[in-house]
Amino acid sequence: MINNVFVSKSSIPLAGNGLFAGPWGFKKGSVIGRYSFQWNKVNLETLDKRCKDIKCWDYVLCDGNICWDGLDIRSTLMRNINDAHNSKFRNNSNFEMINGNAYVIASRNIKPFK
Repeated sequence: MINNVFVSKSSIPLAGNGLFAGPWGFKKGSVIGRYSFQWNKVNLETLDKRCKDIKCWDYVLCDGNICWDGLDIRSTLMRNINDAHNSKFRNNSNFEMINGNAYVIASRNIKPFK
């Protein structure tokens, strides 16, 4: 467990791993974690050249021409957050830019170990 989150098998079919709240859960509006770091920063032009298939874009978050690529497993723990699309689940977080950095923010209260 790192900063009240942990990685485990996702409950979403075919999703692989997911990111889960630890024993304290999260209140709506609280920061779950940071997505953007200097080591996973890349410009949009570089990504356009590198990403030949759509899978590459699954881990990318952009703000203008600056992007953060979470494809590398060492990039950020937040890369394990899953989108609930096409499942019975609903999203419980979103990305927000704060002082030039991308963070994952709880969009509702998240119970411990959920």
